[in-house]
Amino acid sequence: MEYHKVIQKKSPIVSAESQGKTNEFVQQSELPPESSLMVAAPSRRSFVEKLGVYNIFVLVFGSIAIFIAIAFFTLLWSGSETARNGQPTPVLWYRIAEKPNWATRVVTVGSVFIRLAAASQMGLLAALVAAWTLETTGASAEHLPLLSIIRTVNNGPQSHIWSVFHSMRTGTRRFYSTFIILAILDALALQFTSTLLVTDFDRVTLVSQGHNQSISYNFNSTNEDVPSLRSRVVEASSGLSPILAMPAAYPRFAEFANANTSRISADYIDTGESYRAFLPIIDSNTRGSLRSYRGPATVVDSRIRCARPSLSISNVSAIYQTNSDGGYNIIIVGTFTMNATIPGFAFNMTEEDGYLMTTAIARLDANTTDWRLSYSRVTVGDTGRPPTPIATYQYNDLIPWLLLNITGNWTNVLDDHDTTGVVGPFDWIESPSGPWTDLRTTNDTLDIGISATVCFTSFDENDLLIDAQSEQDFTEPKDIPWIKDAWEYDTEQIRKMLGAVVEPLSPSERGIFNLQQQTNWTNSIINATGDQPLIGQAIVPVHRKSSFAMFMIMSQTIYYGSLPLFFLDGMASVATSKTYVVPKRWTGYTIVMALLVVHAALVITALVLFLSKTDHSMLGQSWMAVAQVSSSDTMDTVHHASNMTDLEVKRLLRMNSFETNEVVLRTGADGGRSQAVYRKGTGESG
Repeated sequence: MEYHKVIQKKSPIVSAESQGKTNEFVQQSELPPESSLMVAAPSRRSFVEKLGVYNIFVLVFGSIAIFIAIAFFTLLWSGSETARNGQPTPVLWYRIAEKPNWATRVVTVGSVFIRLAAASQMGLLAALVAAWTLETTGASAEHLPLLSIIRTVNNGPQSHIWSVFHSMRTGTRRFYSTFIILAILDALALQFTSTLLVTDFDRVTLVSQGHNQSISYNFNSTNEDVPSLRSRVVEASSGLSPILAMPAAYPRFAEFANANTSRISADYIDTGESYRAFLPIIDSNTRGSLRSYRGPATVVDSRIRCARPSLSISNVSAIYQTNSDGGYNIIIVGTFTMNATIPGFAFNMTEEDGYLMTTAIARLDANTTDWRLSYSRVTVGDTGRPPTPIATYQYNDLIPWLLLNITGNWTNVLDDHDTTGVVGPFDWIESPSGPWTDLRTTNDTLDIGISATVCFTSFDENDLLIDAQSEQDFTEPKDIPWIKDAWEYDTEQIRKMLGAVVEPLSPSERGIFNLQQQTNWTNSIINATGDQPLIGQAIVPVHRKSSFAMFMIMSQTIYYGSLPLFFLDGMASVATSKTYVVPKRWTGYTIVMALLVVHAALVITALVLFLSKTDHSMLGQSWMAVAQVSSSDTMDTVHHASNMTDLEVKRLLRMNSFETNEVVLRTGADGGRSQAVYRKGTGESG
């Protein structure tokens, strides 16, 4: 059967001979070589046939890859947020963040997944839009072959750009142009996924994931009778002077204080229930970065009670010393009595039992503001009391200490009596000052004075399982600066940490740990230290808040001096602060997520339009793409374009007014063949 075509008018296309020499080995014939092959095409194609296996693979596995990347990104960003806020954070986040550069590597790999998947799906989008355009809005004649081929090659939305330029120039297919431009911009922006995400990263100090480690927290007191073990205790404590030794640092500690139990009256002060725990961690930097500690620690009863005594001084003698400051020590001889009541305790010390002889440090400069405190252990009668919650023994006495503060300028008085060593004799007048007793001489020309108070401590201590938390890092004080102009040491930072300041401060403001209150402290005891605690052997308090400070410094000196020799081990959960390079902002993440939402919306829209509005297109089918371009309307153009460039074909179409005549795919009347036809003008539009 011959193929006939009736030409109503002379073809506007120039002959093939004008484009080049005719190939003498090719027989020119209008008979299609395969016209004898008759294959009936199905009237309706399935979903798989229309999209193609490869494109379905791109849709499914590309979406999975994007969702996996989004999941890891969300883990990184949300985990960083919860970690910064101290909230529970997934273990996987810590495993990624704690390894150097792993967080940025996850972003890099995830960005590659997104770029590859998005690029592949954008290629599919280009094919879907090309098919939809050819079957609905139509395409210009000059871009018909391009759009038909795009259905098979998945080049991406940028392959539509020339068709978009034509549509914008002619003012047609605005939805198509807008859709393609948006897809191009979205695809371009997604290429910068990694860059956008990395801009959210910064160095952030966070609390690391808690880990268990073995902690040496004490000597094994249950084996104190074993000489080899007991000798270690002696070894650890001998040679330590809590008064003369200067600690390498002033360690952080954990504190629990019950403010509701504190009492202040006209003649006594009770600091209330207070416990402080020494953390068995020897490194100062580790303690400074520690945020959470759950494990064994030595807990000390830090409660101080001070009451006013009554002193009768009979003699004051001077001892000249040529130490670094050329200062004096004085010996005070006399008696003291005490008739005081502190909630839960009553003390009645008579003059017959209150003989006193003690030494004190004389003040040589009345202009200085520091206290010249001296202390000595005294007896004030029965000081027995029930055990504290952390004690394991049934009954124990409070330990009373007489604290003396030598006031005024003793330089002239001591120099005048250098030969005899006896100061005075003077008559001393006593006056109350809160829990203190102030004594001054009857000689108004002498600026000297003595203040006294009696403080009680228990020194109860035990090894407990504690839970201590801190909200911030803290740099432990390591030295005490000397203020030359004031002729004194700057102890403000240390006093602030120890709570020896006028205004009450929170544990966070002081840089210490918050010791969580136990429902029953006794249930937390893990090792009884006996009736002669190591720390208590060398601890003395001062007055009220100052006594806290002095108590702690000397306690810590002994404890951390002994810590290297501890051999009683236990497990502790420790969490320290570390600096991580992790997401700190959400800007880049939000932009990328918005781009992916736009990407998903574009792909879904294109897919819906393709499946609902097309009947003649099957993606990835190259023969179909070529065959549908050839029709009675386009036969002349196809025939002569074999030796012409796209630009030459474009010029010819414009010269013959075919530029504005759009082409669409329709079912032809000759056997139901899908073919390209002009919307108006020549050919069957079907």
